[in-house]
Amino acid sequence: MKKQFEQQPGNQLWWVVSLLAIVVILPTVCLLWFMVQAVRNERLAVRQKLVDLYDGEVKHIADWIDNDIWQTELNWLARQESLPEDFLFQTLIQTENSESNEQIPLLKHSDAIVIYSVNGEPAYPRMKPMESDSESISILRLAQDLEYTWGDYSYALQEYNRISEENEQPLTRLKALIGKVRCLWKMGLKTEALASCRQCTTSEQLPVGSVETANLIAQARMLLVDFSKQAEDEATGSAWQLLINTALTYDPQKPDYLSMDSETRLLLLNRILESDESEVSEGQRNQVLRFLSVETRSLQAIQKFYSVESFQDWLPQQMRRIDLPEETFGVWYRLSNHRILVLYNKDSMQQKLQIYRDQLQRFRKELQFSILDNTGASIIKHEQGDAKAFLSAPISSHFPNWTIELFPEESELLDKAAERQIAIYTWGGILVIGLVLVTGGLAGQTFARQVKVNRLKNDFIATVTHELKTPLASMRMLVDTLLEGRYKDQQQVREYLELVSGENKRLSRLIDNFLSFSRMERNKHAFEIRTTDAGSIAGEAAEAVRGRFEQANVDFTLQIPEKIPQVQADPDAMVTVLVNLLDNAYKYSGDNKQISLQVIPDSQAVYFEVHDNGRGMTPRVAKRIFDRFYQADQTLSRTAEGCGLGLSIVKYIVDVHHGRIDVVSEPGKGSSFRVRIPTA
Repeated sequence: MKKQFEQQPGNQLWWVVSLLAIVVILPTVCLLWFMVQAVRNERLAVRQKLVDLYDGEVKHIADWIDNDIWQTELNWLARQESLPEDFLFQTLIQTENSESNEQIPLLKHSDAIVIYSVNGEPAYPRMKPMESDSESISILRLAQDLEYTWGDYSYALQEYNRISEENEQPLTRLKALIGKVRCLWKMGLKTEALASCRQCTTSEQLPVGSVETANLIAQARMLLVDFSKQAEDEATGSAWQLLINTALTYDPQKPDYLSMDSETRLLLLNRILESDESEVSEGQRNQVLRFLSVETRSLQAIQKFYSVESFQDWLPQQMRRIDLPEETFGVWYRLSNHRILVLYNKDSMQQKLQIYRDQLQRFRKELQFSILDNTGASIIKHEQGDAKAFLSAPISSHFPNWTIELFPEESELLDKAAERQIAIYTWGGILVIGLVLVTGGLAGQTFARQVKVNRLKNDFIATVTHELKTPLASMRMLVDTLLEGRYKDQQQVREYLELVSGENKRLSRLIDNFLSFSRMERNKHAFEIRTTDAGSIAGEAAEAVRGRFEQANVDFTLQIPEKIPQVQADPDAMVTVLVNLLDNAYKYSGDNKQISLQVIPDSQAVYFEVHDNGRGMTPRVAKRIFDRFYQADQTLSRTAEGCGLGLSIVKYIVDVHHGRIDVVSEPGKGSSFRVRIPTA
């Protein structure tokens, strides 16, 4: 009968939980399925409308780019084709500053431009010519040996003078004059050196007949800047301006133009960037940075595309990704007399495709999109995370295999009617599901609380019955023995009476614990917390157990320092705490009991530490010893008395005092309980 009674609450809980699960889960699943279907239908209808709408807009933009933008660009290029290659190169990389800026947006932001002649050879950037003037080298060898090897600048100067006066070849004469300038400077004749250097920087007296001659004049103009600056010459500013004009002039009609190669022009551009800010205006410096970047990238592009034959399988006006270490994209144009290759890096391509963003956001401002190149790599990435594109379409016939994917914001996808209907479905479903869950939760919580109360009552009754029955049975047996006269002498009578007294005390402690537990459960335990002496608390607790410890030959140590701060506590309650801890130490220690009670003062608290050499406990047991009715030894043959309420009462009293209790224990090495109580 008892077994059936103990299993009844568990069986009831299982059936109720199963019933609640069916009542809550089944309607919830059905309702969610209907909601999902309704919302999906609404979204599919709106999605199809949006796909049709945006697809038409994307096609409209692609047609506009193909028929207007690209055609306008071709017409503009055809008008510029008659320009010399140098000037055409400059015109192409300065489209941002040209009057046609709004008409040719696709030429913006180019990173490299290579212009080929009609026969397919690179015309600009101009490559550095191979050294072919062997006669000039032999003529100047003696003068250069005197200058560089022997350091005889006077004789070297005479030799350079002789060559410049007698030789009619312009390149040789110019090299001799520049050598003369160097020697004059090294001899300290700065005025004469500057005068001769200015003579070398003009092309009037020395006609430019080749790229080599133009390169030498450019070098002379750099020397003039350096020498003028070192000599603090008044004409330093004009020398700087001449050098800047030389580097930035691509038009053969301008007076400072030189047909130098691109490597020499890069030397001039770098020299200008190394100058002081006061010597170059901000506008000039920006121009220098632009020309330097494009000239450098264009020279690198020639290494891969040295002639038009390098892209024979590549249709003109078709943008594609280029196989280079850096992400690069290119397009080339076939004109009447030239072929033009234009390259862009990823940042430039993103700026180039800004035209799509501008047009799409004119249609819908919040629209997000991605553009993928012909390899499927992302050029412009949307901000919608892992969202799936609702539309994918080609961006233009001039961007073969490039696609645009649209990711509009979710709130903008749905029209007003769909949003209202979905809101009705959603909130109605949430309300019903919420009511079902709340009702089921309350019912389950109420039943679980009732089952817990029943189990607690059963445990309490069973524990009280067991624990009270033991001392009562012992006392009854001893009293019956005395009443029947089955004793030898008065000494044995006294021993039996002492045993009855001990069982009576044990019964009193059990009843006190049960009463304390009852007050804890009803939260009606009253404490008189006041400022009290921590040493007196420890002393009273020690006196309460001293007689029992002395009878059992316990090695008991009490350590109370002289100066201890006072604490805020109920003295009787704290004595109960320490007595319970000392009693536990006594019960769970072996024959050679060693127990200590130590008071440890601190700046903000006082610690009461009870240590024993008993059996100890595992960490798992140490976590549960403060639970009600829990006993480490659950076996029927356990020797330690008690009902598992002592430490739970200790924990309750310590918590009321805003303190803390900690336990440190190892199996076979004893246990230490430390109680922390704040100071007054």
